[in-house]
Amino acid sequence: MEPESTVADLRKEILNWYDGYVFDGRTTFDETTSDKTTRVLNPFSIVNFFDETIFKDYWLQAVPPSFLTTIIANNLEFFNFNPPLRVPKDYLSAFITFDVSPIPILFQTGYLTLNGVFLKNKKEPYTLKIPNMEVERGYPIAFYQAYFGPTDINELISTGKIFRTAVLKRDAAAIEKLLETSLAKLSSERHIPMEQYYHSVIQAFINGMGIDAGSQVSSFMGKSDLDLVFSDNVNVIIEVKFEKEPLNSSDLTIEDKRRKARSLAQKALEQIFEKERSKHYFMEEKEVVELGLGVFGRSKVGVLMRDGKNFR
Repeated sequence: MEPESTVADLRKEILNWYDGYVFDGRTTFDETTSDKTTRVLNPFSIVNFFDETIFKDYWLQAVPPSFLTTIIANNLEFFNFNPPLRVPKDYLSAFITFDVSPIPILFQTGYLTLNGVFLKNKKEPYTLKIPNMEVERGYPIAFYQAYFGPTDINELISTGKIFRTAVLKRDAAAIEKLLETSLAKLSSERHIPMEQYYHSVIQAFINGMGIDAGSQVSSFMGKSDLDLVFSDNVNVIIEVKFEKEPLNSSDLTIEDKRRKARSLAQKALEQIFEKERSKHYFMEEKEVVELGLGVFGRSKVGVLMRDGKNFR
């Protein structure tokens, strides 16, 4: 805290970082009404905060459980959840299995919490939200580490700068190299040879670097795989295509595989054009970058890019 900060400022900041868990659902979280709201601070985080006296993501320094990342990988639409979420009464008590929706799991594991109850809405009486700043800041990094292994935060920030610079300079070769290096770290035990899996992995890669990446972003022209926001004036639209490597591919050279990945990237770029994914940005004073990303086999990557508005 700043030297001129008061005890009240410190209390407010602690609540902002580590409070917000609500289980009775009677009232919406509001730090100014502590006498009316039953709330819980994250005990692990608050103890570590008083020990180190530094605001940071204590609870999410540990990666999420493997079953949760598997569920997320198979349900891409829930990776980048956008609360408040409305859910049925029995939804939150669903037993943890691999075929259940991720939302109850995110609630039971602390990534979401109750935000209120609306008894008049009998079908979906509960609303859920992200509990606090720690989770909002930390879960992208946690999922990055779940996929790619333990990573130094400074290294992650540096990787993000490299990726951002490569996109803004339209350096497709640099993005290919960066993604191939990262995808090579993926655990073979968790690998799922599906396009949806790579959507999730690439989003975890981008979000983990601190870049705002929305998944399956809707507009009147349909849904794009990923929309990135680099600044107020730059938007990047990404389409991902994946193809399994055939069993009889031993005669394929590295260049053969790279050409295949780039042909998938070309298909992805064509889909952005055909579906007019960029069109909803045309009336805005924004730079639009379209990026087709192809993945062939486990980790061979192809990238093609163009300026969305200029292309049309």
